[in-house]
Amino acid sequence: MPQRVLQAYMEMLPVIQAQESLRLYEAVTLGTGSFGKKGAAQARANFRALQRTAKKHNPTAVTRPRNPQELAARLAAMGVPVIRVPKKRRPADG
Repeated sequence: MPQRVLQAYMEMLPVIQAQESLRLYEAVTLGTGSFGKKGAAQARANFRALQRTAKKHNPTAVTRPRNPQELAARLAAMGVPVIRVPKKRRPADG
């Protein structure tokens, strides 16, 4: 394995770990809503700390597209073709 690839991986490892933790946090807290006041405050503090870690290494690591057009632009920039499929209309009863 080339040394530069390994070095780049090691530099991005904290960002990758922070992003994975953020996803898990979102899944648990938003999916269950099972925290008490103290637990919710601790979870928010952990979330903010993980956000700071991710942003420190990559300022755009935790940003999400604001609208479908921005998402399409990001995907197109990565070489992913974006195709808009029109909605199918139901036939009118009659």
